[in-house]
Amino acid sequence: MLIAGYNVFYMTALVCIGTAIGADFALRSEIRSAVMRVVMVAVAASLMGLAILSETPASNSRDMGWSLIYVGVFCTLMAAALANFANWTTLSKAPKAVLRGLVTVGALALPIYALHAAVIPVKDLLIFAGLPFVAALGLPMGLFFASMIWIGLNLDTLTFGKRM
Repeated sequence: MLIAGYNVFYMTALVCIGTAIGADFALRSEIRSAVMRVVMVAVAASLMGLAILSETPASNSRDMGWSLIYVGVFCTLMAAALANFANWTTLSKAPKAVLRGLVTVGALALPIYALHAAVIPVKDLLIFAGLPFVAALGLPMGLFFASMIWIGLNLDTLTFGKRM
């Protein structure tokens, strides 16, 4: 981590904010109060981020400002999703499918991030082995998409039961 170029302080700060929000959700039994608390966090984080961006010319402080705005946008989207999940039984098929897709893609975010980076090196190896460019790119990309779709469908079935 010391030589990777990551800013460990900011990454840790964002993880701690997410952990605090998750712990708050775990302690709440009523969704409406949780949604309101998330909206308050979103507004507060966005306003703090905008204040930091407008007042500081230094790059490190500006990074923290953008990070706070990111937290605000994330909390706003999370509050909207929570409000929809509160009415899950009354939702029609299309919004349910969208929410199920978002949950599944969110759960697959780390594998998608980790495995998408392998497509280009595998393409380069296949070109070096003598395959034409289109085949060398199509094969690892197809395997990547097929595996993510297969894992996503199985994860959706595991999480929500039968497929829509």
